[in-house]
Amino acid sequence: MIRVIDRLNCNRHPDIIDQIFKLRRRVFVEELGWTQFDVDGVYERDQYDDDHAIHLASLNFKGQVVGYCRLYPTTLPHMLSEVFSNFVAGRVPQRSDILELTRAAVEPNYRGKKIWEEVFIGAHEFCQMHGVGAMTSFIRTLRVPYFQAAGMKLTPLGLPGDCNGEQLSAVSLEVSEEVIESMRRRSGIDQSVLESNTEHRKIA
Repeated sequence: MIRVIDRLNCNRHPDIIDQIFKLRRRVFVEELGWTQFDVDGVYERDQYDDDHAIHLASLNFKGQVVGYCRLYPTTLPHMLSEVFSNFVAGRVPQRSDILELTRAAVEPNYRGKKIWEEVFIGAHEFCQMHGVGAMTSFIRTLRVPYFQAAGMKLTPLGLPGDCNGEQLSAVSLEVSEEVIESMRRRSGIDQSVLESNTEHRKIA
């Protein structure tokens, strides 16, 4: 199940927010070595964890965060426009019907248990619910075949390039009922993954 948390309801879920930033530290600081985003040895955060961030948390049956991604309005300065714009050929897409997807992560003990699929299906479902037709993201180039095998439709926004010794690519992910159905079919997830009381939100 995916719980959506933003500025409107974060005060009701401090435990989930706490778990999110701890999971991100385990993945991005401890595993990947992004020490510049380490916060007091407890959390991982960056400048886009502000009031405009939309956090999607995958919860297990105990209410523990086991997967995660962040969505952010592209109409505001965001990671692709401010940090990685050199990976985009031409202008960075910045529209109200496009969100940026970043910080996708899964608890190590839950990898291989369809949590990745749940997180990405949840992101697509949330976008469709809010009239968003695409998501931009910055991913490892070697993961492009995984995204495609999962049923996602990717469009490169530029050529792959080197970043800290890794080949990375800026991409656009199509959001549509066709894509969501393809992702569900390939993952064996046959119903919405969003929490049943997920509310419509105003996106900047």
